[in-house]
Amino acid sequence: MIERHVIDTQGRFRWEIAVCGDDVTASRHLPTADGSIYYTTADFGFGVRDDGRDNCSPYDVIAAYHDHAAEPMDFGELLEAIRDALRDTPETDATPEALPA
Repeated sequence: MIERHVIDTQGRFRWEIAVCGDDVTASRHLPTADGSIYYTTADFGFGVRDDGRDNCSPYDVIAAYHDHAAEPMDFGELLEAIRDALRDTPETDATPEALPA
């Protein structure tokens, strides 16, 4: 089973950024019919009508989270926390060093 590392969260039903395996995902899950919004490095094959985007770069996911979250961690702290989580995940194929400094 792949462990999920929550990097930063705004609380229940709010924005959250996490690393799961070698994927970085920013998401917001709503308890209403509006559903969820994802920005992720995973390739889910979302269509043009879906909220959010998949198959993004880690940098794009971090930028989307930083733009949408109410009071996110500092951008540099997010980058470093993502790098650390990717390094700590044994299943990862990602290269944390490839994330911008």
